Amino acid sequence: MTELSRTLVVLLPADWEAVPTELRELRRCLVEEFAAEISVRRASGTMTAPLTFFAGYWPSDVYRLAQQEVLPLVQDAFFTLAWLNLDEVYYR
Repeated sequence: MTELSRTLVVLLPADWEAVPTELRELRRCLVEEFAAEISVRRASGTMTAPLTFFAGYWPSDVYRLAQQEVLPLVQDAFFTLAWLNLDEVYYR
């Protein structure tokens, strides 16, 4: 029987960036704990935060555990500096 694939799809807002060390930890967790991979895509529209989709076959118990373990890692792996409002900074 062929193993069905699991993928965490992260739709990333255009003004967000990745934290390399945290992204590596997220990948490691997905591979080692859930036999899954990650796919990060840039959003073309306006979004306020990353959007995640668990694609593929995730049995309900594995899905619940993945949500508990993976979603906090997603929050750590990506960031935005939009809250700084750098458009309002004046330089001399």
